[in-house]
Amino acid sequence: MTITAIKRYVDHPILGNILPADDPLLREAEPWCDQATMRFYPEFFPIEGLSTPIPNLIVPITLAKSWLARCMTAADDAAALSDFRRAIRLGRLLRQEDVTIVADLAGFCRIRVGTEAIYDRARAMGDTRLALVAAAVASEVAPQKLLTHERLAEVTLLGDIEAIGSNQLQLSANDAEINTAIEAAKTSLDRRLRGEAIVNLGIVRFWGTPPQQELARRALDELATSPDPIIAEAARYNRDNQPPTAELLDAAQVFK
Repeated sequence: MTITAIKRYVDHPILGNILPADDPLLREAEPWCDQATMRFYPEFFPIEGLSTPIPNLIVPITLAKSWLARCMTAADDAAALSDFRRAIRLGRLLRQEDVTIVADLAGFCRIRVGTEAIYDRARAMGDTRLALVAAAVASEVAPQKLLTHERLAEVTLLGDIEAIGSNQLQLSANDAEINTAIEAAKTSLDRRLRGEAIVNLGIVRFWGTPPQQELARRALDELATSPDPIIAEAARYNRDNQPPTAELLDAAQVFK
């Protein structure tokens, strides 16, 4: 969000900081949600393992909140539903690139708030059918997020990392865990989870036992030839670049 736009924030009693209903940025952003795809990688942000930059997700979050606030009490049902659907489409755009876990989760949140707003509006309109559809979509968000967390837990080795010196680490992952990460990196249907598995193979590549390092290197060599350019670039980067110790330890604390 630009500094100029931030200065135009107003406080909403439920949603917090939002843009005013007639803000020019909201009008400019409306057609953005009608596009089929949205890309951040690799044109704008490089693939760099644990150091991969993340887009400023405050921007889509603020846009969606502002559209919701604009029509939560609006008299025009059609206009309100249009804004609520816009928030959902923005969530879909965040998910469709399928590169990072955090953008995917942010997309889920936009979908949830949009569908819940449609549900509330449909009930007020007496449109039972629309309310039922919105309720069905909203009910899928929590299970899908839980599934993402479960699959991430299966491939992450960060909880097995310990510091053993000023700039030395020890990885206590066993071969079964590493093979699970290799399988996910090669076969998962979700690119974001393949990428997470690849990052963890990069950790093994530098911090595992010598046999584990060789196992990870061979897997990353194979993935580096993937027809998916994002997967190929992620494999090459994590094969060739040792993860920064400080960042690795910070990330590991999340899984302790």
